[in-house]
Amino acid sequence: MRRLLCVLLLAWASPALASLPRWYEEPPRIASVELRLSRMEDAELAAELVPLRSGQYFSRQALRRTVRLLYETGRFEQIEAYLRQTPEGVVVSLVGKPRLRLAEVVFSGNESLSEQELMRASGLVRGKPYRPGKVEAARGLISELYGRHGFDSPEVTVETRTSEGGLVACAIRIREGPRSRLGRIDFVGRLGLPPPLLTSAMELERGAFLVRDQIDQGLDRVETLLRQAGYLRTRVGPISVRPDPGEAGPFKALEVRVDAGPRTRIEVRGAARFTAAELEELAGLAGGRPLDPASLAEGVARIEARYRRLGYAEVRVGATEEPVGRGRTLLVIEVEEGERLVVEGIDFPGAHARDPQQLSKAVCAAVAEVLEVEPQVVQEPVVDALVAGPRDRSAGEARPQRRRPDPCTVWEPEVYTRALAQIRDAYRRDGFLGAQVSEPELVRDGDGRHARVVVQVAEGPRTRIAELRLVGVDEDDLEAIREVVTVEQGAPLSLLAIEASREGMEARYRELGHPFVRVRQEVALDTTRLMARVVFEAEPGPQVRVGRVIVRGHRHTSTGLIRSRLTFGQGDLWSSASVRRSQQQLMELGNYRSAAIRLLEPEAPAEEMDVVVVVSEKRPRSVELGLGVSTEDGPRAFADYDDLSFLGGSALEVRTKANYPVFQSANRIFAPGPEWEARFGLRFPRLSGLRTDAAFEHDVRPTYTLTRMGTSVGAGTRVFENWTPSIRAELEFDDLDKGRLVTAEDVILTQEDRERLRLEQGQTLLVSVRPGLTVDLRDDPFTPTRGALISANLDWSHDLGVGVPIHFLRTSAAASWYLPAGEGITLALSGRAGRVFPLSRDNNTIGPKRFFLGGADNLRGFPVDSVFPEDARSELRDQVADCQSLLGQPTLCTDDALAIVQGKRPTSTGGEAFVLLKTELRFPIAGALRGGVFVDLGNIWQDPRALDLRRLRPSAGAGLRYDTPVGPMALDLGVNLLPDPVLREEALALHFAIGLF
Repeated sequence: MRRLLCVLLLAWASPALASLPRWYEEPPRIASVELRLSRMEDAELAAELVPLRSGQYFSRQALRRTVRLLYETGRFEQIEAYLRQTPEGVVVSLVGKPRLRLAEVVFSGNESLSEQELMRASGLVRGKPYRPGKVEAARGLISELYGRHGFDSPEVTVETRTSEGGLVACAIRIREGPRSRLGRIDFVGRLGLPPPLLTSAMELERGAFLVRDQIDQGLDRVETLLRQAGYLRTRVGPISVRPDPGEAGPFKALEVRVDAGPRTRIEVRGAARFTAAELEELAGLAGGRPLDPASLAEGVARIEARYRRLGYAEVRVGATEEPVGRGRTLLVIEVEEGERLVVEGIDFPGAHARDPQQLSKAVCAAVAEVLEVEPQVVQEPVVDALVAGPRDRSAGEARPQRRRPDPCTVWEPEVYTRALAQIRDAYRRDGFLGAQVSEPELVRDGDGRHARVVVQVAEGPRTRIAELRLVGVDEDDLEAIREVVTVEQGAPLSLLAIEASREGMEARYRELGHPFVRVRQEVALDTTRLMARVVFEAEPGPQVRVGRVIVRGHRHTSTGLIRSRLTFGQGDLWSSASVRRSQQQLMELGNYRSAAIRLLEPEAPAEEMDVVVVVSEKRPRSVELGLGVSTEDGPRAFADYDDLSFLGGSALEVRTKANYPVFQSANRIFAPGPEWEARFGLRFPRLSGLRTDAAFEHDVRPTYTLTRMGTSVGAGTRVFENWTPSIRAELEFDDLDKGRLVTAEDVILTQEDRERLRLEQGQTLLVSVRPGLTVDLRDDPFTPTRGALISANLDWSHDLGVGVPIHFLRTSAAASWYLPAGEGITLALSGRAGRVFPLSRDNNTIGPKRFFLGGADNLRGFPVDSVFPEDARSELRDQVADCQSLLGQPTLCTDDALAIVQGKRPTSTGGEAFVLLKTELRFPIAGALRGGVFVDLGNIWQDPRALDLRRLRPSAGAGLRYDTPVGPMALDLGVNLLPDPVLREEALALHFAIGLF
């Protein structure tokens, strides 16, 4: 019976089912894809970027992706898609509207203004996308420019023509018309000073063209003149131009409205700790600055702040103005200094987990940051001489003696509040989540001049992590993710460290190819608030692989060149580290101002996504010529030429210089002769970074004459993911003539002079081959926080029969490791070593090929290249002792020993072996500013067989690092822990460098 009912029901419902849409049918297939684009090369390019193919199933998602891909090429203003249904399927038509570019701008009719001035004023740039509105706006900007140069009715017309290739030529025709000249200047209003004086301040000659920039500069001079004369509320302007009734033709009268206001005299009363001139400067009233209520109130506040930072907590400063005659006022700055308040100490009742003395030092350091570098004032009587009009700051004012106050004795409430907020945050980072630090309370003693600051601290319970869980992390990624989680079970709960771990997890996932990762953290406290459970829940999202790669923004460099510098390709993981390396390699080419790499459709995550590479090219060609005079080089001329698109993708650099140096020594001036230099460089980035250079140089210095010629060819490119092998071959000829003019003792040698004087005297012809290998495993090339950098280099050098015999192999290796050591803290370790192996019995290792230590990039605490070889130091001590006993016969002393006896430092000749070990702890301070403390060990030896690791020279120190786009700037103070008194070594050395090891 049930079967019969089912059959009857189906029979009754079949007509209704037949009318329903057939959702279960297959989607339509693509019959064909038509590309209607502007040029054949565009069609060929676009065909590679169109994922739609005949026979595929049609989807709107694939169509949207296709339109986006074509648009991102940068060649089309608009992409339109049309669909047509046919019996064979869907016909997809893609129509591209070409993106027009402004290829040429031509000016005609301009006689008074140059083409460069008009181009700058128009805002048009050749080679940029063409916008009709911008071209029309250029017409108005050019008309305005002519108006500012005194032209009454210029006519500007613009005409454009477009070629089939999408290039636009713009012709701008100008009819300048008549130009106005200055007849006379009339000042109207309350002038304050005689009109001839104001007219002289304008510095405009009769008959000069009415150029608005020159007029504006003249108005500024008039306003400054009036304010310096005491009219502090002066207002000059507006101006009007009208025909000059006394002159015919183009002469015009310039009418300037002036409202000088009252003449103000300034009087400072009650100030004993600052001079009146200093307070006027601090209040912003010196130098003819304008006077208005808002600026005066700000100036009064600055004076009070300056006094408070000196310890005058109850200072009161007021400013009143009163009339003293017709058109005159007196501005009185009244200062009630009060007694200087001295803070004798800071108490932190309730602080147990932290040392109160350390907390007090933190507050003192915060106060020290706001105190002026200039020492402050101690009491001295000040005599103020008040004169009408502007103050004569040299009359009657004795400058007080000054010293810098101890910041721990200064009561500065605002700074105290900021410092205590930082102390509270430090407590909370250390697990005291409910820590409270009260507002500072000032407790005075009986005389009112001394006080203590009391800060109540309620630490509360300290919370520790009882349980730490990672949720949603795959087993394959677990080890890599755990490396960046800095919080640990049992450690104090720090919300800041938890947030840093969350960000670190997301960054590591992005390195593993998960750009859409999301990590959430959850912190749950128990009822006692002593224990916490921390859970990191990861949603990695899809592991993205690279689809098509679109390159845009380039016009003079090839697509192939850009693609050759990318460390990823189709099918590779989309890794943040790979993107950074690709951007770095693109910028290393030197052809681009910027390089950006992004996903095409970041709003639509998928396992395969297209990538867009956008570059901004530098000017393809540039020429720079110059003449000048240098204190070092004398009269000079130079010419530089750069071509970034030479021979279809190579880069050409040409540098030339000529000068005639002039030197002074022993009370005489001499010009030894002309110097010149020419350098030629050619880079082939697509050929594994191939580069060839040639140089010719002739230098004439006080202590030497050097002629140098050389050529080199080398290449280096990244292979695998992090390995960069390189090789370079050089041929060099040097001809050095020492001491032709004066001796080295008569002048101060530069570092460049010292390096060149290491060459062998006479002629040297040398060939060198230098292979090398670098393995870069750092997470960031500028400021690494983890990873390693390893390098090894060889240098085979041989003479070609000219000069001293040379035949050796120079080896060197370096390895640096970077280890996270806490929240934003990095421990950097480095080891370097090198040795020279002679390959012939008569080998001479010339100075430029030896090893040197000392300076910012190796052994800090020692001046640049100043470390004396260890095996020569003991011998030198004996020579010094012998020389001191032979003072009557200094000719028997060695040069180095005689230099030491005469109070000079010996010059290091370098060594043939070295060892260098470096350790540095880097930590954040504020924003891009970081600090570092370091310990270095190193030494060099003339004879490699004498190398002894027990004889390393120690140094230590600290410094600041500031991150910049070209790398961190470092300022270090190094301490030579064991200075050699015999060699007259100093204990301190200051180092500045860009970049860190």
